[in-house]
Amino acid sequence: MRISVGDKVEVFFTRDVGVVTRFLDQETAIVMIDDDEIPVFIGHLELLVSKNPKKKAPSKKPLNAKELKELKDHTVNQIKEMGLNTHLQNIPDNGIHLALQPYYHPDLTIDYFLIHLINDCGK
Repeated sequence: MRISVGDKVEVFFTRDVGVVTRFLDQETAIVMIDDDEIPVFIGHLELLVSKNPKKKAPSKKPLNAKELKELKDHTVNQIKEMGLNTHLQNIPDNGIHLALQPYYHPDLTIDYFLIHLINDCGK
């Protein structure tokens, strides 16, 4: 479930109940618990569903295979209309590689590595 500012939440590990006051980043929320604001990872929070029908989580029925394929095709067409292609034509994709080039001491022990990121995803 999505957590937003003002939602009542419970912290998994301590079972403390509080209210989300703001977000620090995409992974961390500030929760007000007993007049103290503490940062908590969003993954460690459980949304408490209130009795208010406006705050009820929407129930979705699972998609069948045909609906899922139609949704996927619609999304692919939208991406292509934006000018973003998911597959490049006639260009081999060899992926991204990490190469380590060692530098040696005079006694032939490794001093350090020079790291290279090689992008061979279709030049």
